[in-house]
Amino acid sequence: MTPNKPFTLAVLLFALGGMALVTGMPSFAHDDRDRHHNSHDSRDDDRSDHGDDDRGDDGDKGGYSAGSSSSGSYTGPGRALYMKECGDCHVPYAARMLPARSWERLLGNLEDHFGDNAELDILDRQDIGDYLVAKSADHRKKKSRWMKGIKSRQAPLRITDARYFKKEHKEVPRRFFREHPDALLSQCDTCHTKADKGSYKERDIVIPGIGRWED
Repeated sequence: MTPNKPFTLAVLLFALGGMALVTGMPSFAHDDRDRHHNSHDSRDDDRSDHGDDDRGDDGDKGGYSAGSSSSGSYTGPGRALYMKECGDCHVPYAARMLPARSWERLLGNLEDHFGDNAELDILDRQDIGDYLVAKSADHRKKKSRWMKGIKSRQAPLRITDARYFKKEHKEVPRRFFREHPDALLSQCDTCHTKADKGSYKERDIVIPGIGRWED
């Protein structure tokens, strides 16, 4: 029987089309996998860049977190840096006067430090913070008197708000404040002659206009 040429041609074209469809499927699947892989890589790159940016911003904006040396003894350069950098503007308050979380909070917002910009080099800030946290009120071997009245989640920023501070200064003669209306209790070195060295012993107290403190 003589084959019908149009019919044969149609069958041949159908077979070739089916082969093309079958052989083309892996190619499409491979393209999809590539697109998925590239998309996944792109998301990874975005996460990596975003993470780096976040860490950089935290560092630049003051996102301080205590280092591993914050507990136990501290032997780094933080104390000397603290005395120099912070002592240039005010008396360097003793680290034991605030809990660790308070120092962390203060160091985390140095661009607005009680209305002033006190930003530090990121490495200096880390060293200073590690020193202050290591020597803070709640990192001492014995329970500190400075922790009285401070709840576990509280992070006070002003030493003058501490219950222990108020107790110790309620005996300051009123005459002193009448004669020195601009005096602030936060200016420890006004009466504590060795406050810049971290000593607040009563024998070193001399109140202007009144004389040596005798309790």
